[in-house]
Amino acid sequence: MMTPNPRALRLALLAAAIFAGAFSFANSASAQWSDPVCVDPNTVPGVFEGYTFNGAVKCESYCKMVASNCKSLVKDAASCNQNSWKGYWNLFDKASCDVQENPQDRKDCNAMVKGQRSLVHGEIDSSKDMALDACDMNLANCIANCALVL
Repeated sequence: MMTPNPRALRLALLAAAIFAGAFSFANSASAQWSDPVCVDPNTVPGVFEGYTFNGAVKCESYCKMVASNCKSLVKDAASCNQNSWKGYWNLFDKASCDVQENPQDRKDCNAMVKGQRSLVHGEIDSSKDMALDACDMNLANCIANCALVL
């Protein structure tokens, strides 16, 4: 019977913990994470959905103003999430990797954290892009309604 390598076992457990923690916070299929401070960028366009200014002299201008605000708030939400997660991973890196006595374990841990950090960053960027597209869709719908007569 083969005896498990303690270093390999520690790394496997650490990898599992990092993966499980990251996956619970950032579901790659829908980019739904739970941050106690920041808004999910995908929720922002819903606030601006359905605005109509039909009949207003500057209808199209008002639609563009609403879309601009939508995009600005989406970018703010994404930036907030990026900063929040950056802090989380920096703390996780310090608490989990810096305490590794073995230099190779520390290096492997840092590499795993870097990978998870990159994954979450990409998911937030993807969510931001989808939300910006939704702001554009709201703009198109708003402008289309400008032609409608009440």
